[in-house]
Amino acid sequence: MSELQELKYKLESIQNIIARIRPEYDKLTREAYELQGEIADLELEEIRTIEELINFNAIGDYDIETFNRKSKELLGEHSNYICLSGYWADTNQRAIRLALPKKREPAQKVWQFLETMIPFIKENAAGEKLISLFEHTLSENASYKILIKGGKFFEQKYCYGTKSVYPVDDPFEYFLKFRYYV
Repeated sequence: MSELQELKYKLESIQNIIARIRPEYDKLTREAYELQGEIADLELEEIRTIEELINFNAIGDYDIETFNRKSKELLGEHSNYICLSGYWADTNQRAIRLALPKKREPAQKVWQFLETMIPFIKENAAGEKLISLFEHTLSENASYKILIKGGKFFEQKYCYGTKSVYPVDDPFEYFLKFRYYV
């Protein structure tokens, strides 16, 4: 038997084994996914703090309604302006998104609450903490993030594939003036 025939025979043997075990493998994969969802649902019920909620990293099909209810419960009146939506893979955390109200008084309350969450945000590999912004232009020309590095605030702007970072001296005043949402 030539080397080529030998390799083809070996490949065919492996493919036959895979074909025989595929139904069992698919069944076990579905079962594992369902178990991951059940575990995530139980973990969600045990969450008691904002920090735990930010760090909730579920695998599987968890109950999004339970997650939303828990978010509203822990974020309280600020849940209309701060949401945990999406995921930062490099920090293994929920993405925090801010929609800062245009009026000063409610905006100050939201900003103060956000400041209590900042210590729980993990830094990425570049030493940055990120908060996504929903703002009044709805990212018409660019999308924005609050970037915190070394305790200093910056605005991070993405525009047509280009990232720019600008220092912000008074973050509350700056974001209230230029990046308000509603």
